[in-house]
Amino acid sequence: MVTGSDEEQPMDSDCPQLSGAGQRVSADVESRQRIAEDHHALGELLDRLEATSDPNLLALELAELERLLTAHFALEEGDDGLHEMVGDAAPHMLAGVQRLFDEHRRMSARLAEIRGEVQACLDGPVARLVAASRELAQQLRRHEQAENELVAGALYDDLGISS
Repeated sequence: MVTGSDEEQPMDSDCPQLSGAGQRVSADVESRQRIAEDHHALGELLDRLEATSDPNLLALELAELERLLTAHFALEEGDDGLHEMVGDAAPHMLAGVQRLFDEHRRMSARLAEIRGEVQACLDGPVARLVAASRELAQQLRRHEQAENELVAGALYDDLGISS
């Protein structure tokens, strides 16, 4: 057996016992990084959500929140998610992980309810108010037009003012 520097050293893929461990650590790091990135994006979205009172913007932000949370919760609850991370480091805390997963479902259900309520407002009272406001605007335009025609008629026709 030659032991010189030209000898190939076994790679992780050549050693099954190292390959699995290396992949596990890589998956854990990747999952933690993705979860951290999700938390950052979620924080920014929550800031926007808390700052809006516009029902149309609220509907858009809630739709984005639902999209983000669906993917985020799936990641946290997936094979390389919180259960794996916490279970490996502190198995006595797995009950807390399950409580968080249960809360995921409750928050997702509440989000769906809120989205439905916002859409019902947009389709109902808000739509009626928008339509009523447009109708009033059109009525005011007609009124102004009639007023202008009346004044023009009085000045030009009855008083004989030429243009």
